[in-house]
Amino acid sequence: MKYLPIFVAFVVAIPEDLNSIIMAINRLHKNTKYSTYYEVFGVSENASIASIKKLYQKMMKHPSPIPGIEKREDAVALLTEAYNILKNKKSAYDFVLANSYIYIGGKNNFKNNLYVILMSISVGLLAIDLIYFGVKYLVFMANPKKASKKKGNKESVPSMMIVSILRLIKSLIKK
Repeated sequence: MKYLPIFVAFVVAIPEDLNSIIMAINRLHKNTKYSTYYEVFGVSENASIASIKKLYQKMMKHPSPIPGIEKREDAVALLTEAYNILKNKKSAYDFVLANSYIYIGGKNNFKNNLYVILMSISVGLLAIDLIYFGVKYLVFMANPKKASKKKGNKESVPSMMIVSILRLIKSLIKK
């Protein structure tokens, strides 16, 4: 139970980080002919941050940093976004590129896949708990332990409805 907050934070943080990267990739595809930020800088995926920084500074000095974008402000914004993602979120960006099925079909595709898996796991665990403790409760109610007969103590008698449910389940299992 003590790990539940960590799990929840992990589940919430990952989609937000990946969603911002996916939205940035979609903006890149919408505004330019490039498919990755590495292509914008003209480097390989193994390029160091230092080499990307040098190229970023060099490209910022040009009047039109990215060919095909008319407004300098738009090109600078896209270039800055590319540099910041490669500088701060390179591992997540590389993960999205390696698993392109995540962003094909948009943000909803990724969200649906992730949340369906997480909700399936959660509901499955809840169902297992309910079944396990439900059966234990039915067994307990069908075979109550006799309490010592002291003055004022009443013997616990199981509910007849629960006993009949347990007998019905046992008869269905035997068939």
